[in-house]
Amino acid sequence: MEDLTGLGKLANSKLVNQIYEDGFADATEEAGKALTDLTKTFRLFTAPIQLLATAQDRLAAYCERVRSEVPEERQIEASPSVATPILLELRYMEVENPITEMYLNLLKCAVDRDRVGDAHPAFVKIIGQLSPDEAMILHHLKSNKIELVEYRKELRDPLVHAVDGSDYPDPVLAKSPQLSMFLEHLEFLNLVLYKVGEPMILGDLPLIAGFRQFKASAVLTQFGRLFVSACEPDGS
Repeated sequence: MEDLTGLGKLANSKLVNQIYEDGFADATEEAGKALTDLTKTFRLFTAPIQLLATAQDRLAAYCERVRSEVPEERQIEASPSVATPILLELRYMEVENPITEMYLNLLKCAVDRDRVGDAHPAFVKIIGQLSPDEAMILHHLKSNKIELVEYRKELRDPLVHAVDGSDYPDPVLAKSPQLSMFLEHLEFLNLVLYKVGEPMILGDLPLIAGFRQFKASAVLTQFGRLFVSACEPDGS
């Protein structure tokens, strides 16, 4: 397989194994005796060391998947400024995590001659700041607008007490103040334009003592659309 990342091997499994073996050498020689301080120390980091040893195989599988999903005639060597941080992040990402998919889709852009212009280096750090719920919100905003009603004491009150009247498809998040929190964070990342209007009384929604109703909405910014275009799979 051609090394499209231009990085070679990110993890030297022989080196990791040697570190692991050297760290436990004293304990092996003194079997049956009290564990040495070195052994006790390494025991705290056994799992991370084992992860390092398997990271190379995991990255190889990810790279092969990316290569297979980009037409061969369009494949180019990825820019290290994009590929290096992506692969470093992918070392410990769960396969089923939607954030993993965003990294892989961005990596596909980076090795695709026709889409390489969409692979902005800043996108890597942005993905690393997202939660899985925020990734799903961005996916929804790709073709939809989110509207909701927030219960605040006043417009400038940063605390949202409750949320109602939202058209977001996740029924739990649609009625949670976390939806407002996620939208605020996405706005901070310049991915979403999040507007909260003046207070009003909406007769079809319940009143909560001490709080007023504010209609809010969220759409993708131009930068957010470019981000979603690069980090979402084609046709999603």
